[in-house]
Formats: sequence, structure tokens, C-alpha cells
Amino acid sequence: MENPEEKIAEIVRTMKNYDLASSPAWSDLDALSSRTLLDGVEIDPDGIIVKGNTFRGPLSIYVLLQYDEAGEDSFETSDSFMGEFSGHFSEGGGAVIDQVTVDTSPFYEGENAS
Repeated sequence: MENPEEKIAEIVRTMKNYDLASSPAWSDLDALSSRTLLDGVEIDPDGIIVKGNTFRGPLSIYVLLQYDEAGEDSFETSDSFMGEFSGHFSEGGGAVIDQVTVDTSPFYEGENAS
């Protein structure tokens, strides 16, 4: 797979099928609420950088945050977070995701304000 457009398309396909909820990055998202559900992942093909046999790119992760308060009604809201993925191409040419990171710091902004 030498065509750059084909490589990008393979990366996007692989990332869309990536099981984020089973990845190490999920713990950061899961910690945000009583129950965190994945609502979608958006990959910007224009942001993907392919360098030799490796690649990386940005993604947006959309989640549904559910809060169950003892003795009160539950509350639900949605949010999105920026993330980044990196990986490599296997010998057969398929994209392999090596790591996904998520920046949840905006969720906590203002918590320590006086």
C-alpha cells in the first residue's frame, strides 16, 4: 500500500473499529462519571501524519456521562474530549493502533479555583 490516500483510509478504518472502551485510555474517561458511555469517535483524515511505517493523528471522543446520586434523580450529560492515536503498519500493510491518549483536563478546569 504505497498510495498515501489508501494509507490514510486504512488508518481511519482501523481507528473507527478500534475498541476504545477496552483500551487503557478508557479509564480516564470512565472516571468522569458513575457510568460513561461512548457516543462516538471522530477522526480528521487531514490531521493524520504518516512517517515511514508509523502514523499518528488527532481524534475527538464523544461520551455520555451518567451520574447516579444516592436518593436523588440521576443526571445525564454529554461531553467531548480531544485525543491522539499512534500506530504502525504491519508487514501485510494493515494499520495497527499502538496507543490512544485522551485529554480529560478540560473536565477538571476550575475545580481548584478559589
